[in-house]
Amino acid sequence: MINLITNDDFTGNLEKVFSGSGNATEYLNDIITKYQKEILIDILGEIEYYNFENDFTDDEPQTTKWINFLNGTDYVVDLIHYDYKGIKPVLIKFIFYYWQKETVSILGESGELSNNQINSTKIIPINKMVASYNDGVDLIKSSRTYAPTVYKYLYDEGTFTDWIFTKREKINSFNL
Repeated sequence: MINLITNDDFTGNLEKVFSGSGNATEYLNDIITKYQKEILIDILGEIEYYNFENDFTDDEPQTTKWINFLNGTDYVVDLIHYDYKGIKPVLIKFIFYYWQKETVSILGESGELSNNQINSTKIIPINKMVASYNDGVDLIKSSRTYAPTVYKYLYDEGTFTDWIFTKREKINSFNL
């Protein structure tokens, strides 16, 4: 499956990832490719993930249910309006976390090395990483009854017959 998000999708202070050089952009794309599938399988289960993957033609889903899953939709259930934003915001939150986690150090001949630039200090943005990951968890399934989450959309849609949801737990700075 193609990467559903790109470097251009990371906007704002929290989601901004450094990816200015070709190598960094390529590495970001590798991280998206690596983790996107894992995230989607946790949300959809194996069968629905492959249904989603098989619905793509020319890098776009073809059926309405998958288009709405990807891009979001407004819908009403029991006179309550939901503005579901799609799966992309979830992917952005989690990929920001994984990007930071994967770029904290680099492999060297004698083990892992801290990435060191001249005249700069490397900072690990743990609080931003934790906040981004936990925001992604909340976008999937929230404790708020009427939150327009991915879980709520999949449940309300009713056509995801082979949907098996694996809950992701929130993290804190001590269990990174």
